[in-house]
Amino acid sequence: MNVFEELAAEWYEFQGYCVRKNVTYGKGRSGGIGIEMDLIACRLGSDPVHLESTVTSGPTAIEKLKKHFTEAKEAYREVLNVAPCKVKQKAIVFSAKDRSKLEDDGVEVMSKDEFMKTIVEAMEKKNLSTDSVPHSLPLLRVVQEVVHLLRK
Repeated sequence: MNVFEELAAEWYEFQGYCVRKNVTYGKGRSGGIGIEMDLIACRLGSDPVHLESTVTSGPTAIEKLKKHFTEAKEAYREVLNVAPCKVKQKAIVFSAKDRSKLEDDGVEVMSKDEFMKTIVEAMEKKNLSTDSVPHSLPLLRVVQEVVHLLRK
């Protein structure tokens, strides 16, 4: 699991989602794991989210993400008990230039920089003394502490 997957897991949990990381489904051709979904986030009243992340750039990384999302569609009904069309597919990619290759497949894409900016902007609105991130979310807590420190 890369740091962006871990931070995304904490971010979704902070927003009230129930989060599962590294969700496996099926059997591989040689008997190992079939597919692994980086993150599944569910919250009552919202469609489930399937998030994949990559810390590398280029065609190989994007093709790997596309394959993950395509194969995962088969697992949604069994793993989440929902139709594949109900699952929001999201990706955090290394570079914004990789965006269109996934968006054409209906995946909501953010670069790692856009993802971090979203979190920082949310933390800027929080008061550290009255609305702090729980200690059970250590990466998000560090972001909040840094934002607070830079405001001084």
